[in-house]
Amino acid sequence: MDFIDIELPWKPIKVLLRGPTGAGKTMNGLRIATMLAEGKPVAFLDSESGRGQLMARAFKFKYASLSGNYSPARYVEAIDSAISAGFGAIVLDSLTQAWSGVNGTLDQVNSRGGNTFTDGWGKVGAPLQSTFMDAIISCPVPMVCTVRSKMGYDVNKDDRGKSVPTAIGMEPEQRRDLSYEFDVVLDVTMDHEAHVVKMPPIEGLATNIAADGYVAWFTKVTEWLRTGVMTPQTWAEIKSRLHGDSNRMELARQCKNSGKNVAETWIIVQAEPAHIDAVVAAPIVVESDTIEDEPEIVEELAVMPGTPVETVVKPPVQTIVTPTVEPITWGKVMTFAAENDKGQANGQKGVLTSKAKALRVNDKTANEAMAVLEGLVKDRVIVPV
Repeated sequence: MDFIDIELPWKPIKVLLRGPTGAGKTMNGLRIATMLAEGKPVAFLDSESGRGQLMARAFKFKYASLSGNYSPARYVEAIDSAISAGFGAIVLDSLTQAWSGVNGTLDQVNSRGGNTFTDGWGKVGAPLQSTFMDAIISCPVPMVCTVRSKMGYDVNKDDRGKSVPTAIGMEPEQRRDLSYEFDVVLDVTMDHEAHVVKMPPIEGLATNIAADGYVAWFTKVTEWLRTGVMTPQTWAEIKSRLHGDSNRMELARQCKNSGKNVAETWIIVQAEPAHIDAVVAAPIVVESDTIEDEPEIVEELAVMPGTPVETVVKPPVQTIVTPTVEPITWGKVMTFAAENDKGQANGQKGVLTSKAKALRVNDKTANEAMAVLEGLVKDRVIVPV
């Protein structure tokens, strides 16, 4: 067995919201997914009888209904379609119907006949559930899933001292080991607050979320994810990470054709959106000794359908357009701030990091923020935020 060093991990996060009806799972699920999508469109897969359409008044998303047939296989097809369409995040509301709805896992197990354990679960239920969970785990974009919790009631005193029943979520209506498959698991209450059951190992992250605190809580999670992205090692990894982002995929191809290596290309494609949009979408020019080389070369970076490809015999002169401003990522900005904060006096520790966050909130680009921080360090001036 070989053992390897692990760099900062990168993975599209999977979030599960558990709670009773009316707790705000759908609304907060869309709120979280919108953040995780980082400006890309959100796909909303609805199995709750079309109620998700009501959220279009408050959120922008593309909608698809799963009502009528709740087979896990249909959920998997819907997830695959959303991935192929290039969405930045997927909301699946909810997982309960895939378990207990018409043609769901339990329905198919009970319809199998024979021995419930060996014939039902062994040949139908377990394979269905495994395929369904694998589709969620392996999804290359962030996913936010909801699941109903069985209703229970707790008796509490109101402001006048009277005993009143309060609805609470009990056991989720899905397979018991469901939560193991997710990176973040939240129990949502009828007050729209959440108790954090499971979360990434982020220092200082609260274990309870107020009704108006989801954005702030997941801002910390997304910042942690962003600074935790490690540099791809192969062209295949770049292709996987840029899935659905046609502008950056085009720029990656141009960088590769111009002779840049994987690391250099990754730095360039993480430039600010304005720089990416400025790239001229010229046809890809591929050098080859013979015209027959075209399919193999084009397949290496998986040319998007409709992208013009010109194959010419060497030695043609190709024009590669790259951003005029050296791109800087927010991950670099936050790392620079953290490293320089270590050398400050106790009263100034953390000031540069706070300054960087403030600049980002004020819509400054990563390049602008880096210039400000470098100026503060160079001049030995630490300005309180």
